[in-house]
Amino acid sequence: MTIGKILVFVTLIEAMIQALKLAYDSQNHKANLDIVVSLVVGILACFLFRVDLFEMVGFDSMFSPLGSIFTGIIASRGSNIFHDLLKLVQVRLQGVSNGADSDESGNIDVAG
Repeated sequence: MTIGKILVFVTLIEAMIQALKLAYDSQNHKANLDIVVSLVVGILACFLFRVDLFEMVGFDSMFSPLGSIFTGIIASRGSNIFHDLLKLVQVRLQGVSNGADSDESGNIDVAG
């Protein structure tokens, strides 16, 4: 496993944790219903359509639906999180390996 893949992994885990933290309003000591509904919809959609960011970047799970569940948690935050994650992963990978495979647009192939 490369340092780039580890950085991608921890970035995805951090995004998932941040999404979960929004589900509970610690000041009012109750669940944030909008966020909980968003989490359920995101998880269900990713599970049913077999969307798995972890698999897309080269990670294999011992329990195959887990990647889709985690991806659903991340997806529940909306499209902005995916854009932010892509930028963060690209920056981290460029910092780790200036010789990484990339296309003309600067997108880095994280599967390798």
